Amino acid sequence: VSEAVRREMYDRLEREGLASLLQELRRLDPVYGAQVDPCNAKRVVHALEIIKESGRPFSELRTGTKKKRPFRVVKMGLTRPREELFDRINRRVTAMVEEGFLDEARRVLPYRDCNALNTVGYKEIFRYFDGEWPLDMALDRMRKNTRVFAKKQLTWWQRDAEVHWFPADEADRVLEWVKQVRERDEVPPPAPVR
Repeated sequence: VSEAVRREMYDRLEREGLASLLQELRRLDPVYGAQVDPCNAKRVVHALEIIKESGRPFSELRTGTKKKRPFRVVKMGLTRPREELFDRINRRVTAMVEEGFLDEARRVLPYRDCNALNTVGYKEIFRYFDGEWPLDMALDRMRKNTRVFAKKQLTWWQRDAEVHWFPADEADRVLEWVKQVRERDEVPPPAPVR
């Protein structure tokens, strides 16, 4: 996708908002418009970029004959109580800072406009470097935004009925289940999460 088209789409996203772009996507490509996560601005924008550049619906370009995979996908997820997860996130942010995250962020500061740095952690620390926030506020926002991101990930994965969930602290149970999957060449249901 050309830089000009990408810039145009992100400018429109800022000016018009996601709802407007989603409406346009659904008009230009009803198939993909019905499938796309309506809250995922990057996917909506990307589909519109492809449509604008190719003149064809994004759904036409992404469908095709899929090769049969020489393996089977088995999805499993690890879960823990929300309070425990959030406490671990808070402690992880503190540990990252103690292990040199601020120095790392300073080294990549010249590349802050790269998409890879538009993430939780860097965004907040860059605002500290810019003098917009004191360090304690940047770290509090980093913790909060990481917790929000974790909640979104959990919500997204919990919608997938193929995921087999296990408590994160029951490694023996997980290993036993994986062993059964490999030995039987079938996916047994896991025991209910306690």
